[in-house]
Amino acid sequence: MPRDPELFPADNYLTESKLDELCDWFSTAIHENAAPEEVLARVIQTVRQCYHGGNCGRESNYTPSESTVTTPAETLPPCSEPAYDNLQPCLTEAQASLAATQTSLAETQASLAEAQASLAEAQASLAEARTTVAVKQSLIDQLQEQLTTMNNKHEELIRTSEREKQESKHQSNALKERYERQLGTAHDPTPTYVAIKSATFNDRYVRMISDQGTAEVFTSIGGWEIFQLMRHGKGIVSFKSTWLNDAYLTMEACPNPAKEGWSRLGTVKCNTACGKNEQFRIHPAGNIGTVWLESVGVGKFLSVHEKELKVGVQPGKGTWEKFYLVIVR
Repeated sequence: MPRDPELFPADNYLTESKLDELCDWFSTAIHENAAPEEVLARVIQTVRQCYHGGNCGRESNYTPSESTVTTPAETLPPCSEPAYDNLQPCLTEAQASLAATQTSLAETQASLAEAQASLAEAQASLAEARTTVAVKQSLIDQLQEQLTTMNNKHEELIRTSEREKQESKHQSNALKERYERQLGTAHDPTPTYVAIKSATFNDRYVRMISDQGTAEVFTSIGGWEIFQLMRHGKGIVSFKSTWLNDAYLTMEACPNPAKEGWSRLGTVKCNTACGKNEQFRIHPAGNIGTVWLESVGVGKFLSVHEKELKVGVQPGKGTWEKFYLVIVR
C-alpha cells in the first residue's frame, strides 16, 4: 500500500512495545466480545497518541467504550509506513478472531433456538397430555355416573320384581283357593254360591225355573241362575237352587236311547232329593277356572247345545261341555 507522506511522515513510527500492547488488547477485546467499532476506535487512538508524540511506547490500561468511537470524518495523525505495515497482521488476526466469535455466537444462538423449539414442543405435548387426561377423566366420571345409575335401576328392578313376585304369589294363592272352592276340595265351612256359565257361548247361564221342570239357559244372572255349591268331597258337588226350595240340578238317562234328537242321551232338570244323579264330579278343563261337570249317576257330561242353546247331555268332553263356576258370593 503506498504511503501518504502527509498522513504518515517518514520520521514518525509505531514502537515495538506499543504494537505488542495493541495486539494484547485485541485479544482481550475479542474474548470480551467487543464491538468492531470499539476495536477500530482503539486502533485510531493508539496511532493518534503515537504520532502526536504524546504517549507512544507507554503502557496503557485502555478499556473499550462508546466515547472512543471516531467518526469517518476524522483524520488519522501522521504515521510512518513501516509502523503501518507492523499493525496489519494484528488487524488481520483480530478480524479472524472476531469472525470466529461471531460464528460461535451464531451457533450458540442456533442451539438456543433449537432448545427453545424443543421446549415449546415439550410444552405442547404436555398440554396435549393434560387435555387427554382431562378428557379421559371426564369419560371416567361419566361412566361412573352411568354405572351408579344402572346399579340404582338394577336395585329398583330387583325390588319391583320381589314386590311383583309377592303379589303374584298372593294372587296365585287366592286363585288356587278360589279354584279349590269351585272344585269342592277346599275346606270352607261357609256356603259358596255360584253361577254355571258356558265357557263357549257368551253370557249363557244354566238355570232352573221350577222344582219339577227341566233346566235351561239364560243370558244374565238372577235368582234362578244362582246355586249353592254343596260339597261331598273328592271333587264331587251338588248344585242346590237358591230360588226354589230343596231343588237340585239333576241328570237322568233317556229311557228310550234309540229315539232320535238332541235329548236322546238324557235330560237335565230339577229334583227335590239329592242322590247320585244330583252329584257332579268336577274335572279341570285345562285353563284355571274352566271345568267339565260329569254326572256321578249317569256318567255323562253337562252340555249346552250350539243352535238350540239348551242344557243337554253328552258322553264326552268338548268345548260345549266347558263351564265357568262363577262365585257370586
